[in-house]
Amino acid sequence: MRTRTRASTGAGVGHPPLRGDHHLDKDTFWRVHRSFLVNIHKIKEVVPWFKSSYQLRMDDKKHTEVPVSRVQTKRLRELLKL
Repeated sequence: MRTRTRASTGAGVGHPPLRGDHHLDKDTFWRVHRSFLVNIHKIKEVVPWFKSSYQLRMDDKKHTEVPVSRVQTKRLRELLKL
């Protein structure tokens, strides 16, 4: 059984619910993975990972490691000129 969540617009057309990140500055915040939204100014290190993917090590107390999705790997390479 497959279930979908949709938001009603009142016009009879359904759209997926908003993530809540649409109001953030796209030059500062980047959705690197469907589960992770990062401030690009807080990226401390880019770590090569398996199968041409990457992880980001963040500049926080825990040095959080965030995976970069396969789709976003291309944008990462463009940003870093890799």
